[in-house]
Amino acid sequence: MPYLMIVAFERPDVSGGGGWHYRAYSSNDPERSCSKLVRDVNLFLGYQPSNPTDCITDFGYYRYSYFGNNNMTHGQRSQGVLCVTIDNHDIDDDYAPVSRDDRHRLYEAGADDERIVECEHFIVPETVLPQDDATSDNSSTDSDTEDD
Repeated sequence: MPYLMIVAFERPDVSGGGGWHYRAYSSNDPERSCSKLVRDVNLFLGYQPSNPTDCITDFGYYRYSYFGNNNMTHGQRSQGVLCVTIDNHDIDDDYAPVSRDDRHRLYEAGADDERIVECEHFIVPETVLPQDDATSDNSSTDSDTEDD
């Protein structure tokens, strides 16, 4: 199964309050590595790990992320993904994310109902960078490009 990444966003509001929003991301390619998925999501969101302080995205401040492999199909993920949070709203990696229909698995594992949050699931566009193309040949030996 493809890797899954969940991002926790803190939404600011003008009254000084705020809220939290969680989004789950996957790749269409089941063979895509976890590191490439993380890179794809970060590029899609405009998040720069080298400058993480107060990174605002269209969904709020990028605060926490979780990534890992699990057994959910894209069909199961599309119905919604459930994860468990801890006190500071980070994702609790003691509980593997499950599909909405498998909430009972989180209860059976001991998760507190108040800590279970639902994430919308999205397929993130895959980014191909030059260093990803292992078959690329950077030499200029093509005879069709000779000068006249």
